Amino acid sequence: MVFNGQHVKIPPEEFKRRETYLTEGQIKYNIFDPFSWPLPYKLTLASGLAGITSCSYYNIFYRKPWYQAIVVKSMLISGGMCLAYFAGKSRVYNMATRDAVIEHYMELHPDDFDRTSDYIGRPYSEILMPWFPRRGAYPRKEKSEYDHPE
Repeated sequence: MVFNGQHVKIPPEEFKRRETYLTEGQIKYNIFDPFSWPLPYKLTLASGLAGITSCSYYNIFYRKPWYQAIVVKSMLISGGMCLAYFAGKSRVYNMATRDAVIEHYMELHPDDFDRTSDYIGRPYSEILMPWFPRRGAYPRKEKSEYDHPE
């Protein structure tokens, strides 16, 4: 990679730090920060709020009191929240299984993933500049010497 006119290769420690920086579950859990919640909890909250909002707007639109059919609606909202929770658990499980299968395949066939297909023969780590998305869910705690100067 060329950075300020010099070729730079990222050491494995820096690469591992960057990979763990964007992995789910690395942020310390904080009940007041929804970005630190696991996916099933986020989906449960979102579906509960959507259910309550839709029931409220339904009652307002048809000019019914807020307590009209409250037992039925609360059961439907609770059922929707349960479905959202288990959908989130299923998604987390499927993504973890997919990642494990891909990593196992990469361990079995390392030649397929050792790319030096630049026409000069350089590995891609020496050609491409690193790209790290800036996301609000992952606050910046430490700066690295390899980060792009602001």
